[in-house]
Amino acid sequence: MAIVLRQHDVPEPSAFDERRPGLDHLSFAVAELSDLASVEAILRSRGDRLTPVVVMPPNGHQLTFRDPDGIALELVHME
Repeated sequence: MAIVLRQHDVPEPSAFDERRPGLDHLSFAVAELSDLASVEAILRSRGDRLTPVVVMPPNGHQLTFRDPDGIALELVHME
């Protein structure tokens, strides 16, 4: 799998909106549950927008937050 991030010379002036066709969010798996708490602490210290770690039934945890462009990101740990 490859993820390619590209920055255009002339960006679109409008802000990200997940209701438009295209990217809705990105999700990444983490190896350890403690990784979620570590990232949450870093995001909080920077004042970033986030939703605290929540339990995802039946056996997972999820941390959601926004990047500087407002794109929804999530980190997920499945047991």
